[in-house]
Amino acid sequence: MKILDIDFTVSFALSKREFIKYVRNRSRLITSLFQSLMFVAIFGVGLGNVSRVAAGMIPQAVLFTGIFAGISIVIDRMLGYLKEIMVAPISRTTISMGKALGGTFVASIQGIIVLIITSALGLYGYDINLIAKILLVLPLIFLTAFLTTSLGNLIAARLADMHQMQLLMTFLVMPMFFTSGALIDFKGSPFFYITLINPLTYAVDAMQQILISPTLFGSLFSTTYLPLLVDFLALLGFSLIFLFSAAYIFRKSEAV
Repeated sequence: MKILDIDFTVSFALSKREFIKYVRNRSRLITSLFQSLMFVAIFGVGLGNVSRVAAGMIPQAVLFTGIFAGISIVIDRMLGYLKEIMVAPISRTTISMGKALGGTFVASIQGIIVLIITSALGLYGYDINLIAKILLVLPLIFLTAFLTTSLGNLIAARLADMHQMQLLMTFLVMPMFFTSGALIDFKGSPFFYITLINPLTYAVDAMQQILISPTLFGSLFSTTYLPLLVDFLALLGFSLIFLFSAAYIFRKSEAV
């Protein structure tokens, strides 16, 4: 199945490889999950708003896992695997999509686990709207995972050194996290307009307003957050920019 020069059969095959590597690395799952829950306990209690911080930790879990998925590209380049798939008769956009989908599946699992645990703990309340809110958040988790993975792949598209990749990731991840509004509400301050250049801001904004609003109606027509449609379109727009930028860099790079 080919759409826009993307062979999705090949892309899904590449994504399956990424998913299998993730399943076999249980320490990665446990470490990332523990980090997210620790942030909820420390910052949620310290800032006096556990529910808001918990909702913000879902994009955080997705961010840390998704963007670090780009490291697999560097590893594949070092091991020679990337050379083999780049000389294959498939488009570079197909390769970029395959890597993005693989990281998306992995990062989505992390976000869903955090969502399930925080929901089970009653941090968003126990009411009839909770199931509907969770169903609304799920597509946002997948879209956020696709965005962060595509960004990680974009950064890794030309890098061949693992240490350089890790430094760049750390330099990028922490500012994205702390300026996203996951911990501190910047709305109403002049700095809020600066945070709008951060793609994660829209994921945090959408998930917080859906999960924290006392009613489902209130989350759909909130006046204290950005419109959900704006959040969704921003996430989709950033995702496509990162995806096709990574594919462009792949096309310009040598097979070796």
